[in-house]
Amino acid sequence: MKAFFITEFSRLRKLLLSGVCVAVFLGLYYSRWAEMKSCKLLECFLVLTYGNLEIRDVKYVIPVLFWLAPQTFMFYFLGDYVSNDLERNAIYIFTRTDRRRSWLIAKILSLFFYVALYYFLQFLVVGTMGWILGYNVLEGLSGIAIILKEFVLLVLLNYMIILMINLLSLSIPVSISTVSVFVAHLFCLFLSGVVYEFYKGYSEIIKWLPFTQGIASWHSDISSRVGGSILFSIQDFNVAFSVIYMVVLCIAFVYIALRKVENLDIL
Repeated sequence: MKAFFITEFSRLRKLLLSGVCVAVFLGLYYSRWAEMKSCKLLECFLVLTYGNLEIRDVKYVIPVLFWLAPQTFMFYFLGDYVSNDLERNAIYIFTRTDRRRSWLIAKILSLFFYVALYYFLQFLVVGTMGWILGYNVLEGLSGIAIILKEFVLLVLLNYMIILMINLLSLSIPVSISTVSVFVAHLFCLFLSGVVYEFYKGYSEIIKWLPFTQGIASWHSDISSRVGGSILFSIQDFNVAFSVIYMVVLCIAFVYIALRKVENLDIL
């Protein structure tokens, strides 16, 4: 038990430390971008930092790398969370079916906690940087609501991604599951860019892609509240739709994984 807590604490410490480093880097970079866009609001600064990917720039490498930067560290530290514990404790987990289910549910909940804490700390760091730089929150509660919406979208998107990687690792090697989800993510982003550039009349397709749900600036109910800093959004693409979409997908993944783990044998 002591070894378990030491391992968990070490993983969490490394995850949060990397999150702070990413937050400082992104905050410094996007503070200059926000200045160029005359963005003076804290919620605008946070959307530009964590919730914006210019769709016209998706075809270029650098903007996509900046969007993926926080996720890359999350993949590294949490991608093998389930499979690693399964390898070490399979003999205890597989003695009873109900223990398998409770073990997997505990891991799923822990992943959500880690992802939420990872991004909460980053929002706290970038928000503090924004406050020091003189950004103001628009109309108090209205501005806070935008920040909360962005945070929820970001946490759900990344939880969905890390959940997919971990649950797929019950059936295939974690390296393959990570690459598969990563490639699917890139495919959705580049497909969005292609639709925007060549098939603008079909832009609504973008809101049905799973990995675009967490891009806050593409949501019409967020972009309309942060001024002219956002150049693209999808009509009637709102936060409530994305939240329901991602929650349903996560529930489906968990249900399939629970069925899978019930029939899993010790290797």
